[in-house]
Amino acid sequence: MDYVTGGLGWKVWGTALILSWKLVDQQKDIKAKKVLELGSGCGLCGLLTAKLGACEVVLTDYMPEILANLCENTLNLPASVLGQVQIDPMKTQYQYPELSYDYVYGRENTDLTSKWSPAIVRVRMLDWAEDALLADSMDNKELRYPLLPRLNSGETFDWVIGSDLVYDHYNIKSLAAVITRRLSKQGGKAIFGIPVRDNQEVSLFLSELDASGMDVHVEQCSQQEWDACMDTLEIEEGGTFHGVDHYEGGLLIIHVKHKP
Repeated sequence: MDYVTGGLGWKVWGTALILSWKLVDQQKDIKAKKVLELGSGCGLCGLLTAKLGACEVVLTDYMPEILANLCENTLNLPASVLGQVQIDPMKTQYQYPELSYDYVYGRENTDLTSKWSPAIVRVRMLDWAEDALLADSMDNKELRYPLLPRLNSGETFDWVIGSDLVYDHYNIKSLAAVITRRLSKQGGKAIFGIPVRDNQEVSLFLSELDASGMDVHVEQCSQQEWDACMDTLEIEEGGTFHGVDHYEGGLLIIHVKHKP
């Protein structure tokens, strides 16, 4: 996969690293919980929560090429994380359905739901605008890639996570609606790593969450935290790994839950 086919989701971005670093601190609260990752891209943060002990993890995105890549990345997890997976005794690799372009684009009439759900990790197509409009009530012809597996209509999660999600003001209202809909009202927590490229877009995102009945706490990521994260991971800054001073408003860690 490259930028032409995968767009912004074709590489791991620096904000996913700092969010992963923060998630490790939440291991006790993540263990045995259901986790939804929005805009998974390569799936780093979501797959990490599986390693941290989540009982169920759902990786979501909307481009077929990214979804196919997420399926492949899932297979790189050790069996100790994935739990029970089907293994061909004649091969040393995990078995996963071949991701042909015919069925990721909905041209092959195949039920993918069970095939996209190995053990505790699931991969699902999630279009924020579609989900915000209650996709379960929409005519099938209105759906993008109608054959791709989606979340169940009433499914909620103990944790909703995501990194680098605020980059287009047209999607902000839908993003806030999806977070509100999919985060459990029974003690659910959400955490997002957001680089501030545009202060107005981030302010709009926070306003939409507040208007949706969400309690929001914003934490500014310091340069010291970024440096400590890079040192811990033994990664050098560069490429898509930008430090906090690269962005107009730095890097934010945004904590969200339903208001009482």
